[in-house]
Amino acid sequence: MDWGCIKLWERLNEEKFFFFYHLNGLSLGDFWTMPPIERQWHIKRFIQQRNRENEEIEKRSKKK
Repeated sequence: MDWGCIKLWERLNEEKFFFFYHLNGLSLGDFWTMPPIERQWHIKRFIQQRNRENEEIEKRSKKK
């Protein structure tokens, strides 16, 4: 069994899940034609944005 192929398969499926769950409107064709570096950038950027929003929510809730 080739563990490298399994890890790649798992990573690609994690990326697909992320895009389809969080970024509505992306087709499977869009996903596969997007360069991997761009997919990874979108994932990192989404996480950064979510963290910023969560920090703002925490700040507001502490003020009350």
